[in-house]
Amino acid sequence: MINFLLIMLFFLNFLSFSSHSYRIKVFNSAILSFLPELKLHNVVTVKKETKIEKIKLLNQSKKRSSELNNFYVFDYTPKQQPDAVGYIKMFLGYELPGIVRVIHIEESTEEKLIEDWHNIAKTNPDYKKHLKKISDSRINNIIEKWDAPFNVYSHNCRHFSSYFATELEKINNL
Repeated sequence: MINFLLIMLFFLNFLSFSSHSYRIKVFNSAILSFLPELKLHNVVTVKKETKIEKIKLLNQSKKRSSELNNFYVFDYTPKQQPDAVGYIKMFLGYELPGIVRVIHIEESTEEKLIEDWHNIAKTNPDYKKHLKKISDSRINNIIEKWDAPFNVYSHNCRHFSSYFATELEKINNL
């Protein structure tokens, strides 16, 4: 009986270390391509890692490489990029249909992240395909809970990145 309990405790302990957590970082990017210095758009990078990988990272030296491998970029934006009249309406406070975009990036650096993200978003806008690669229903639930209407003042990419990072931290703390 005692052997069985020890085996069960060991197994449950192993499961807790092999479960996934997420490393989260928020980056700023340009809103307008002709004004790249105006970095007001937020994107959230998410890297899935096991708790064992996380412990290894903590044990490594404090110097971190700027290299990023196998991660996801989430952002919230109007579904259709507005034309000149659409920008005027948007800045007057009108709501536009919004979308959470998900891009999977195999390899990049912090310096090239935004450029790589823009290039993939232009050429492969199948966001649901990228979201399926994560295969975590909890992330799908977080995205589904987010209301869709985009409002530049009260429901924008910065609000989304704050909400998304907070919800992922809740998953990490489970």
